[in-house]
Amino acid sequence: MRRSHRFALSALCSLAVLVAAGRLATRTPSRADAAREASIASAPRDGARVATTAAAATQQGVTAMARDGAVAVAEGARITTLAAHSESARDLAQRDADAASPEPIVLEDPQSALGSAVAIHGRDPGGPRAIELWRLVGSRAARIATGRSRSDGTLELPALVLPAGDVLLVASPRGAGPRSAAASEPVHASRDPHAPRLIAREQTLDASGAGVLLSLRVEAAEPGGDLIVARTIAAVDVEPARQVEIAREAVVTGADGARATLDLVIAIEAGDTEVLVAQELSDGRRSPWRPVLLDFNPKENEDADAAAEDYAF
Repeated sequence: MRRSHRFALSALCSLAVLVAAGRLATRTPSRADAAREASIASAPRDGARVATTAAAATQQGVTAMARDGAVAVAEGARITTLAAHSESARDLAQRDADAASPEPIVLEDPQSALGSAVAIHGRDPGGPRAIELWRLVGSRAARIATGRSRSDGTLELPALVLPAGDVLLVASPRGAGPRSAAASEPVHASRDPHAPRLIAREQTLDASGAGVLLSLRVEAAEPGGDLIVARTIAAVDVEPARQVEIAREAVVTGADGARATLDLVIAIEAGDTEVLVAQELSDGRRSPWRPVLLDFNPKENEDADAAAEDYAF
């Protein structure tokens, strides 16, 4: 009896062990599946968190770049402003130095250069610096050239073509003006007008057939004044040859500044071999005379042609 009881107890223990092992095997897969499911569920949340983090980093980069660009633009504007102020300060300093200069610029009388041009020379005790050249017309002043003075004081100015007549010139430091203490005394530049240019000529009989008309197309060399046509009166006894005016026409310059062209018609007297053309300014200055030769006589040519026709018949 005791042996059977012991056998039953051993069988019961073995059964208990088998039941416990089955429960443990069933519980372990469930925990693994749960862990896997939890991992799968958390994956979208992690991806979203990574994407959000990347977007935030990108936005921060863009904001930093915009901030750096704005700082660079502001810095460039500040540098430009400082440069402008520096240049203004230099100009003011130069003007103050010019105003404090004890000696003004000295201009020499203009010298003929090439053709109608004149060369401007002089000395600047305050050189080197920028120089302006002015033309005075009454109470007004017009700047006509810019140049500079060298370190030795000599002036470097371009050759100028000045209008005919008497012109007043003044040199001054740049920005100081022609009436400043550092400006030069006015100097006179003067030249006579140039002779007009002959473009075309033609000789014809007048309406009666008794006289000859000379048609001239002439280009004025200067703006303003008058074109004059004269004939030469030969010397008689002790009286020298002289010119007698036979026509005068005002020169009107157009708005574009082009040289004026005039058409003149003059009656030629018997014995005339030439006429003279000149331009005269309002101040009385007159150009050299330009001769216009009369190389044929229409009346004589017409008579010769008629005689030839009569002879042919």
